[in-house]
Amino acid sequence: MKMLYLLSLLLAFFSHSAFAWEEVEFIGKNYPSEKAFSRELKSSYDLIESDLVFSSDHEIRLKTIVLGVPVPTVRELEYSGKKSNNFLNDSTIKYVNYGVPLFFAAYGILFWDWGTVNGFRMRDEGWFGRNTYAGGADKFAHMYSHFVINRASYDFYRSNGLSHESALKNSFILASTVGLLIEVGDGISHYGFAVNDLISDMAGVGLGYLLNSHPYLDELIGFQLYWWNNTKDPEHKGKKFNDPVDDYNNQKYIFNIRFAAIPFLRSNYLTRYLNFDLGMYSRGTNATADSPQNSTRTLYVGFSLNLTQALQDLFPDSDYAYYGSRVTKYYQPRGTGVAFDKWTDRD
Repeated sequence: MKMLYLLSLLLAFFSHSAFAWEEVEFIGKNYPSEKAFSRELKSSYDLIESDLVFSSDHEIRLKTIVLGVPVPTVRELEYSGKKSNNFLNDSTIKYVNYGVPLFFAAYGILFWDWGTVNGFRMRDEGWFGRNTYAGGADKFAHMYSHFVINRASYDFYRSNGLSHESALKNSFILASTVGLLIEVGDGISHYGFAVNDLISDMAGVGLGYLLNSHPYLDELIGFQLYWWNNTKDPEHKGKKFNDPVDDYNNQKYIFNIRFAAIPFLRSNYLTRYLNFDLGMYSRGTNATADSPQNSTRTLYVGFSLNLTQALQDLFPDSDYAYYGSRVTKYYQPRGTGVAFDKWTDRD
C-alpha cells in the first residue's frame, strides 16, 4: 500500500493540470482533409480527438477534449494553407483502383513466380501452430501490409478530392482487391491459394477501416512493424539488405495502446510518451512454405516510446517532424521498445 501511495504522489507531481480537460468542438471550413485539420489544431492545442462529423464536403466538425488552455466550447477555423490537388472524384478513382492491383499483378509475375504451374493450387498453411509456415508470422505480415495499404490509400484519397465516405469505400475496395489478387496469383504459382492469408488480409483491411472511421480509436490503437536487418543471421550471410517483407526472422508485429489517448496518462509526463505493447514474432523460420524448420513463436507484453507524440510535441510546426511522426506511427525503430514478459512456443 505504501508503494502505491508513493507512486500516486509521483504521478501527481509530474502531472500538469490532470483534471483541466474541457470538451471543445472545432469546425473547420474548406480543409482538404481531417488530417490537415487535426494537424493544425494539434500545433496549437494539447487535445485528444473524440468524434468526427462531416456536415458537408466543405465543413468538418471535430469533437475533442482539450487540456490546459481556455477555449470556447465551439470554435470555427478557416483553412489558409495551400489548395489541395482535387484531381480525384467518383469517376477518376477507378483508374487508381484498377492501376494499383495491375502493378501488383506485374510484380507477382516478375518476382513471385505467378503463372509457373499448371492449373490452380489451393493450400492450407495453418495459423500459428507447430510447423506452420514462418511460425505464423506471415499471417501478421499479411494483416499489417493490407492495414497499411488501406490507411495510406484513405489518406491519399482524402487529400486529393474524395469525400470521407467515398475515401472509406474506395480504400476498402483497393486494399481488399489487392489481397484477393495476390492470393489468386499465388494459386497459379508454387505458393498456392491460402484462405488463411486472405482472412489475415481482410482482418488488416477491417482494422484500417475501423481506425479511418473513428478518430478516438485512431488515437488509442496502434499497429506497428519492427524490422532490423541482422547480417549475422546465417540465412542473410553476404546480404547487406534483406527484403523486410518476408524477413520473418528479424520482424516483430506489435499492437499498441497509446497512453497519450488516455487523459490522465497523457497529462502526466511519466506516461505521456509511452505505449503498452502486445507483440508477436517468430525465429528460426524458413522462407519456404514446404520446409518448416524448428522455430519458436513468441508472444510478449511490454512498453515502447510513442515517438509520434514526441515529435508532435517537440516540433509542432515542422513538416519533417510531421512526416516522421507518420512513419513512426506504423514502424517501431530499434531500441525504442522493451518486453517485460514473454511466452515462447517451440516446434
